[in-house]
Amino acid sequence: MRILVFLQMSVDTRVAPERDAGTGRVLDEWQVAQVNPADARALDCALEIKAGSPGTEIALVHLGPAEAEPWLREALARGVDRAVRIWDGQAAEACAQGTAVILAAAAASLGFDLALTGTAGATHAGGQTGVLLAGHLDVPCVTQALAIDSPPGPAIAAPSGPSSRPGIVGVTRGLARGFQEHVEVFLPAVVTVAAGESVAHGAAMDELLRAQERHMPVWDLAELGVPWESVRKADEPLASGRLRSPQPGLRHLPAPESSLPAFERIEQLVRGAVRRREGTVARGSAEEVTEAVFQALLRGGWLDHLRPPAGL
Repeated sequence: MRILVFLQMSVDTRVAPERDAGTGRVLDEWQVAQVNPADARALDCALEIKAGSPGTEIALVHLGPAEAEPWLREALARGVDRAVRIWDGQAAEACAQGTAVILAAAAASLGFDLALTGTAGATHAGGQTGVLLAGHLDVPCVTQALAIDSPPGPAIAAPSGPSSRPGIVGVTRGLARGFQEHVEVFLPAVVTVAAGESVAHGAAMDELLRAQERHMPVWDLAELGVPWESVRKADEPLASGRLRSPQPGLRHLPAPESSLPAFERIEQLVRGAVRRREGTVARGSAEEVTEAVFQALLRGGWLDHLRPPAGL
């Protein structure tokens, strides 16, 4: 099984930030960098899967400058098979949506069965990257993972998916108020891992020294085939028009007879404005009931937005 782990750096929030006395701005150069805790836990999960499933390969992907290479080489010493760093002068300006475009191109280039990333960063905590990444790759996404099981037994093909890919993995998710649930997801998939205490131990000194000599490719956007315009367009804010209240449809009501008493004329007008609906009970097999409901929605105009434009 091929596992991709997306590793990002963040600020060590255990160290109190220093502010400029004159401006009150946080001094970035005095902040202490560390691997984002949720991403570190994702790496631990990948290493745990590899320990229990011989033949598993782990690739590490980092979008950022060269300052992060010591942490990437430490991951190589701990058992990661390869590490790739992506950097471009313009990539520093990318937000979550643009970052997802770049990482999706890297995932498609490297190939994967399971892609792991942290649920949210320690500083910004947007929690968007993993979900957006799954959207660009058109694969399922499981969020807030606490633990990931090793793939059991033989491969099981996903419905309508390539038969050569492995089948399923079990994921334990964290829910609100301390609850948990166990789900199974077809591969390939993206799983976002919640931050937690790292259980992996550091690498031995000889492994760390060997990791310093290993080749670590650095890709730019051109090598990934990602135009900067695509990244910039993905990061554009959503545009909205002027807020308008929905207008009810108008119905023509015939005028009541003038010879009738006033209360009867008023009653006719009120009765004419109320449209009585008659319910229909569909019976039969599941397929027949489904077809009956679909036809009712179609006749009622509820599916008109799905119709192709005229002339196509």
